[in-house]
Amino acid sequence: AADQAAERSVTVEIGSPEGALEIIVKNTYSGAVSAQTLAMGGESTKPGHEGQGLKSCFHILSRRRHAHLNLWQTGQYVQAQLLLRR
Repeated sequence: AADQAAERSVTVEIGSPEGALEIIVKNTYSGAVSAQTLAMGGESTKPGHEGQGLKSCFHILSRRRHAHLNLWQTGQYVQAQLLLRR
């Protein structure tokens, strides 16, 4: 999605709030963002990468009892926060 945006940007932040592991991925997005599409694993504009990042997050969620995924859009950015607690 960042490839098609007027201003391309992808950032990754890793932190450890209160002993948990927090990974935040933020990227620019061109066009409308569908919350339903994101909730189902997202889509990629790159052949062979269709929602691979979000699908990996959902895979972790299915295997980790104390894992949480938050998705939101702010302006031209889509942001995903994966929080893994012990």
